[in-house]
Formats: sequence, structure tokens, C-alpha cells
Amino acid sequence: MGLVTPTTRSCFSIHDRSSGIPANNLETQYCSVKDFSLFLADLGKAGSQLSFVFGMPPKVIDNDIYAREDPDTSLHLELSYSYPISNKIFLISGFLVITNPEHNSDNSPVWVGSLRTSLIF
Repeated sequence: MGLVTPTTRSCFSIHDRSSGIPANNLETQYCSVKDFSLFLADLGKAGSQLSFVFGMPPKVIDNDIYAREDPDTSLHLELSYSYPISNKIFLISGFLVITNPEHNSDNSPVWVGSLRTSLIF
């Protein structure tokens, strides 16, 4: 059985823009977050789960101060597999990459691999 969950979220925030500026001098920013998730259960063994996540981390798309808008777009791609050793012990392997970290194409991609054990008490 699989589950697909596409979502789009937006946020709005108002911040005091820096120290030394009076509190009534605020900036307004709009940001966007997008993600798509796919989960496949019982793939390979009952109780296992394959997960795929694709998304865009929060990105400032409009700000009162132009220089604080994110110039490029980061993408987050993640793949993980949870394998049950027993009813209470799971081995979870995963891999993720973030392109253009901090929404800046001058930054190199971030690559992360992981191997975890999850214990349920």
C-alpha cells in the first residue's frame, strides 16, 4: 500500500529587521514551501517502508528589503528505507541531497547518507 502527499504551504511574517533600529521599523516578507512525499509500505518485508521526499525548503520570495529575497531555488531530494529487524527494532538507511543550499547557486550541493537504528519501547 502506498501513500502520496503533495502539499504547498505559504507563510507570511513580520520581523524587526536588525539591532539598533527602532522596534516600529519592521520588514514584511513572504515565503513559499513546497513538497511532495511518497511512501510505499511492506516493500520487501511486512512492516518495511520506502519513502521518497522531494521539495523546496522555505524560500523568501518577496521582502521589503530586496537584498533579503532568495536569489535562486534550493531543492531537497530524500530517499529512505525502513527495514524491520523485529516488531520493536528497525534499521533505517537514507540518502539526501540539497541543491543550491540557502537558495544560492554559488553554494555546492550538500550530500548526506545515513544509517540508523530505531528502538520502540
